[in-house]
Amino acid sequence: MADDLTPEPTDPNAGDEPLDADLVAYLDGELDEPQARAVEDRLMTDSASRAQAAAYKKTFDLLDYLPKPEPSPDFATRTLTRIQPTMPASPSGSAPARRSIPVPSTTTAVAAVVAPASRRPWWVAALTWAIVAGACLGGGYGVHAGLQPILEPPPKETDDLALTDIRVIESLPLYLGVDDLDYLRKLDDPDLFAPDPATPPPPRGEAVPVGNRDKLIEIFRSFPAVRQQQLRQLDQQLHELPAEEQDRLGRVLEAYAVWLNRLSEHDHRRILTATNSAERLDVVRTTKEKLWQDGLPQRQKDQLKVAGDPEVKVALIERWKQADQVRREEWGLARRQWDTMQGGVKHWPFSDPVLTRQVDEYLKTVMKVDLAKPEPKWDQGSPVRMTREEYHELKARHEAASKDGFWLFYGAMVYRLSILHPGLPETADKPPPTEIAHLGELQKDFRKKAVNPQQDKRFSRGKWPDFALDVTEIARKLNISHDPLGPCKPGAFQEPVNQFLMELQPKLSAPQRERLKKDEGKWPEYPRLMIELAREHDLPVPGVTLPGSPKLWQQHYSLGSGKKK
Repeated sequence: MADDLTPEPTDPNAGDEPLDADLVAYLDGELDEPQARAVEDRLMTDSASRAQAAAYKKTFDLLDYLPKPEPSPDFATRTLTRIQPTMPASPSGSAPARRSIPVPSTTTAVAAVVAPASRRPWWVAALTWAIVAGACLGGGYGVHAGLQPILEPPPKETDDLALTDIRVIESLPLYLGVDDLDYLRKLDDPDLFAPDPATPPPPRGEAVPVGNRDKLIEIFRSFPAVRQQQLRQLDQQLHELPAEEQDRLGRVLEAYAVWLNRLSEHDHRRILTATNSAERLDVVRTTKEKLWQDGLPQRQKDQLKVAGDPEVKVALIERWKQADQVRREEWGLARRQWDTMQGGVKHWPFSDPVLTRQVDEYLKTVMKVDLAKPEPKWDQGSPVRMTREEYHELKARHEAASKDGFWLFYGAMVYRLSILHPGLPETADKPPPTEIAHLGELQKDFRKKAVNPQQDKRFSRGKWPDFALDVTEIARKLNISHDPLGPCKPGAFQEPVNQFLMELQPKLSAPQRERLKKDEGKWPEYPRLMIELAREHDLPVPGVTLPGSPKLWQQHYSLGSGKKK
């Protein structure tokens, strides 16, 4: 419906060429999972789309430098900023409020209020229809079972509404699917509607035109008195929050409202007519889960069908969700740095040939992979410190970086692997222990505890430091004492690390030196603390951590969600 009612916008800097609505919505973080994945696949393979996206990003970024009216102190007058970038000023003469949303009730009115030059045009009309539809479902969507009966709407009074009611009414499109502040905070979840840190806060606009406000007033007055009071309380609580939390929860409201609008009539009704907030949240979660599974690639859907064991299905879904989370964050990283997406732009550290060679060397010595050689063997005892899937993804990204300039995604993968599989320095005078035969008498101590290291799959055979870490952890659980399996005091490391440690010591504060001295002789505590202190002083440990500034690696490639990958 929105496509029929909304004129196709054009880019003012591109003549009559129409905007690519999917690219625009993607840059604003407005697409759901299947739609976003499709756009990302196109960007990975189509240089013209990447160039177009970069041009849009530059144009939109310039808008942030244009003069903006000062916002009203009323937080709740801000609604979906994707709508109507050129709203007329309110005739009331009051200070401009944050951008608000028109709510016409007829097809003609919907078409009339949509700005032809809107930056986000394709779902404007659909959202206005969703507002009216939401108001029709259960007389205000049935906050509690007692509100389900159709009540006689109050007469259309002509008296002025209270100022707080005006504020509530102008934000009504955002509040329709929300019970209270507690419910809203539960929506602020990475698996639901938590704001994407890669998407900047929406711009501020002006007040709702009087004619559109009348439509919202009409809808508000149709609600039962209990629901009206609930909306007033929600608005007041939001208004009293600190500015930072107001902004965050405002973005949650926006994302939630857009998502509700995209639902089928059946799913929309199920959510809005839930009898209480707990039931509503449960329906939201199950609906999100169903839509996510419906949007999976066919190959993954087939895997779920043939996976008979429910536990296997749960494990697959969890793995795919984690992969989706990483993908979302990496593309969010790309949206913040679109200049690197056009190809040919070598992102740090790959702009430096010396650091580039050192990254290659890091992969060889710490991760035990050489991307210039054929695929390694994946049999038991392989020294490679990543999974086969990780290796294939890393190699594909390296090839894409070398061919098309996708250095940002390659760097993000290298950085993620360094976090997933951190290195530790090796001993100076002997090879590191990576096999059962290297354990000596410790094998007997394990067997006394009914542990067979040759058959126990908990031991990462062939890998350093993974094998030694597994041995140490299992031995501690079994109260088996043994000598340290790695270097853990000055002079015990290989020469480059010994020299680095000597240079690090003078840079440490007295408490830091005391901490390091306290862990001397403990493995892996001592080398881990040394690496942590080096990172605090923005220093790489030679042959152990990624080359170059740790702060720059984090600045350029940190995904920032904090969720376990």
